[in-house]
Amino acid sequence: MKRSRVIENDENAPPKKFHHDDWEIKENIKKTVLTHAPSSDASAHVVDHPYSFPFPPYPTQLKLMSDLYKIFEDKCIGILESPTGTGKTLSSLCAVLSFLEDENQRIQRNIESNREKVKELKTVFVGAEFDEAMKIHKEMREYEEKAEVEEDKLERIRRRISEARSRYDHYQTTQEVEIEDCGNITPEKEPESPPELLKVVYATRTHSQIDQLTAELKRTRFQPRVVSLGSRSVFCPNSEVNKLPNSAAGDKCKDLRETNKCPYYKHSKVVLLSDHILAGITRDAQDVLKESTCLKACGYYASRAAVPFCE
Repeated sequence: MKRSRVIENDENAPPKKFHHDDWEIKENIKKTVLTHAPSSDASAHVVDHPYSFPFPPYPTQLKLMSDLYKIFEDKCIGILESPTGTGKTLSSLCAVLSFLEDENQRIQRNIESNREKVKELKTVFVGAEFDEAMKIHKEMREYEEKAEVEEDKLERIRRRISEARSRYDHYQTTQEVEIEDCGNITPEKEPESPPELLKVVYATRTHSQIDQLTAELKRTRFQPRVVSLGSRSVFCPNSEVNKLPNSAAGDKCKDLRETNKCPYYKHSKVVLLSDHILAGITRDAQDVLKESTCLKACGYYASRAAVPFCE
């Protein structure tokens, strides 16, 4: 009998069990999943199924999505099994992206809630005694700081994505790189610390499985910022590097970078390729490699540069 387990953070607690051959969908699960209809601005795929599944899900698919969503909500470690051909990839995508969407909406609600609390406290602050006023002032600052941190994070992400799309549009018009070449970049060093963003990471054994994942993603209404990651043998366009084994490729790459002899390791071109990734133009490994060759930019470092702003 196929089944899955959820391992709680508490090692002493017994694991929760989810049976995929149990076709009965409990009433509380029904209430949960039916809240995940598409948002009003979803135009790519108009669906009204639980978790925005692109077609009516089978009970086993619905159960899998419900189990996954509960795992994310409870911040558990989940181990799930499902037979071949039951749509695990599409089911997991819809569940995790529904959760990600809900979390982003929760963050926005928290910002608005903190701002409202500041307004309420300001009203109380006016007529308060000194000691009480100081206490209220401290509480106001705490709410303001919480809101500012989240707003700053969201603004930095919006700004970076806007810049990426703008530069991509400009490149499409001119078909040449006109960004000032600032020389080689050092990927290990960022001009500012990247924003802490909730991310979904899919790990697969092969790159073809990643390509399958991105193909399944296109069947959904979700449009997250996606980047494919891999070794230099896959993403490096320099034949002096990509033909070598992993360890040797890393050493050769380092040597070429430090001596400024790699024609693909240029700041402006790496940034432009990273823009293409963030603008949603390149998603799978083949797209990145194709654009990497076309732009004469390093796909390996462009992918890494896009990670902080991807979902």
